[in-house]
Amino acid sequence: MSQVHADDTNVDIDLGSLFAAVKRNAIKIVLAVLIAGVLAFFLVNLLDEKYRSEARILIDNREPVYTDQQQIGGNPQSAVLDERGVTSQMEILKSNNLVMEVAKQLDLASYPEFDTPKSASAIESILIGIGLISNPFDIPAEERILKEFYERLDVYQIAASRVIVIEFSSEDPKLAALVPNAMADAFLRVQSGEKLKDNNVASAWLEPEIERLREGVRQAEAKVAEYRAEKGLLLVGDTDTLNSQQLSDISQELTRVRSERVDADARATTVRRVLESGQDIEAIANVLDSATVQRLRETEGDVRGQIADLSTTLLDGHPRMQALRAQLIDIQRQLRGEARKVLASLENEASVARLRERELQSSLNSIKANSAQAGGEEVQLRALEREANSQRQLLETYLSRFRESASRANVSAVPPDARIISRAIEPTEAYFPKKLPIIIVAMFATFILSAIWVMLAELFSGRALRSAQPSYRSDPSMDVDGKIAAAAAASGADVPQYVYAKNGQNLAENAPLAASLISEEGPAQHQDSGALGYSIDQVISELAIAKTKFAVCLSPEGDTAVAGSVMLARKLSGLGLRPVLLDLTLNGGPSGVTIGTTRITGITNLLCGETTIADTLHPDRQSNAHIMARGNGNIQRAMRAVDRIPMIIEALGQSYDTVIVECGPSSVESAMRLIGERTPEYIISVKHLDEQDLYEFQQEFVDAGFPEVITMDLNQGSFEPSHHNPHDESSVA
Repeated sequence: MSQVHADDTNVDIDLGSLFAAVKRNAIKIVLAVLIAGVLAFFLVNLLDEKYRSEARILIDNREPVYTDQQQIGGNPQSAVLDERGVTSQMEILKSNNLVMEVAKQLDLASYPEFDTPKSASAIESILIGIGLISNPFDIPAEERILKEFYERLDVYQIAASRVIVIEFSSEDPKLAALVPNAMADAFLRVQSGEKLKDNNVASAWLEPEIERLREGVRQAEAKVAEYRAEKGLLLVGDTDTLNSQQLSDISQELTRVRSERVDADARATTVRRVLESGQDIEAIANVLDSATVQRLRETEGDVRGQIADLSTTLLDGHPRMQALRAQLIDIQRQLRGEARKVLASLENEASVARLRERELQSSLNSIKANSAQAGGEEVQLRALEREANSQRQLLETYLSRFRESASRANVSAVPPDARIISRAIEPTEAYFPKKLPIIIVAMFATFILSAIWVMLAELFSGRALRSAQPSYRSDPSMDVDGKIAAAAAASGADVPQYVYAKNGQNLAENAPLAASLISEEGPAQHQDSGALGYSIDQVISELAIAKTKFAVCLSPEGDTAVAGSVMLARKLSGLGLRPVLLDLTLNGGPSGVTIGTTRITGITNLLCGETTIADTLHPDRQSNAHIMARGNGNIQRAMRAVDRIPMIIEALGQSYDTVIVECGPSSVESAMRLIGERTPEYIISVKHLDEQDLYEFQQEFVDAGFPEVITMDLNQGSFEPSHHNPHDESSVA
């Protein structure tokens, strides 16, 4: 439940009362919802219905399709347009020229939504009157049509694609489909027209350039022919001149003659060696090739055969044998004579080859000399040929481009760089207004606003507010004013007049604090004559009425009296305040009493930089009070950051109504240093302390400039907690 804090009055918002108020006014809320639904129904029926349709265009570079001029493996398709190219095409679609062309084509001026200007609103009429804006009736028709057209037009690109969507809305469903289709067609015509225009410009430029290049090529080639004839650099074939061709031919012939001469010398040398050494002429291949030698060898074979046959029957001295042997010797003599003839032939052949070689070498040297002289002339000739070739290639390129341009002489031969992939169709359902959703939203919003209005009325009337203070049983022997007066007399404070509403709700200023001092046994008694100080209830009364923000408790007896600060925190929590107890004792006595353990994150961990303030705050087991425990951090490290304690106390004071600092048996000087520049209420908690020791301790405060110190005697009153936590059955004595 939410809580509302005023200066001195704590109240809660009763959610049950708020929902009960909504339930009580259910008929009114339902009636308001129905009225809102009816009004929304009539309103949506008064609105003009709008229809929307779209056409889609794919941006794609397209080359013309040739019939008789296209060659296989012609120019490749141009590169696909990038993101910027597609965006540029979108801007062309939204250009004023294209829009006006479509507007004239469809005669949009004849449609009421384009022809009649919108009436100015009251605010616009005032602005028109003082001259800040123009009168819509003074705007030219063309400009008005453009403005209305752009308000209904939406051109966008589909993400991660080259598809452009043309979307148009109109009160006429037919017009909603006609406009996107007309824009798509006009866009394609514009693209084809621009291509055709560029093509015609290129053709007009190429034609005179081609004529100029033709004349240049003719002159360049004439210069080449004239220079070639003048210098005698006649061509043999496609590229070779006469000198170079002769040089090549003589070189080849010289090489062949040298080869023949070397071969003839080698064969002659071989035959000569065989004849001089008396070897058989069968070892000479050139001799064996002679027909005469072959015939003589056959005869020799026959004679040798006869000698072999007759040797079996005749002796060597037989005339027949002698005749055959003489014939064999004559044949061998003839063979050698033929071998000498072959040798002479070979030597003659070698001599002829040698003479031919000398002649060819002389011719080659002469041609080389002529070629060296013609080298410089050929350099100039090649320069003239390069110039002629470059002009010829440029002419051929221009002729090719001109033929290509001539093939695109009409619109049908120049395809645009886009194509329509989806045409707009006439919509059958209006996209605005969505009647049923509008009616439902209006009824739901009316229900929410009506319920909020009823709840606010219930809050402002005060019927949904109730006191956040604990209830007290009435004492028949004393009325409320008497109890407050008794409580005030017991505390010695001046209590103003208090006003109670019915059932104890809506208390006036300070009424909750004073009324809470009244316990079931009656008001707290004044200090007894034999006591060392005030009771806990009397101290609570002082703190509550004085609205004490900071209270510093010192317990000279140590752990014996630290329970006093715990009881202060619990009783202040019982009064509806939000106290926090800061445990600065050495042994962590208050932490053990309120939390049940000292081994928990606390102030020492915070000073060591190990945690945050929120993690050091823990709830009391038996009340709504909070405690910042002593913690389990390193004491030596924590003492180095002891100067941060005043800042921590200040931070706690911003979040809690009362900050109680338990210093244990600390000295007065140390306690004052911890609290910083603030002026707190100092409380001495005692239980069995000797009066002389108490007086000396009080004198320390007097010496420090604080003579008014509250002494709280724990022997007076009960140590039972004023609030019991139903989730924790343990108690603290």
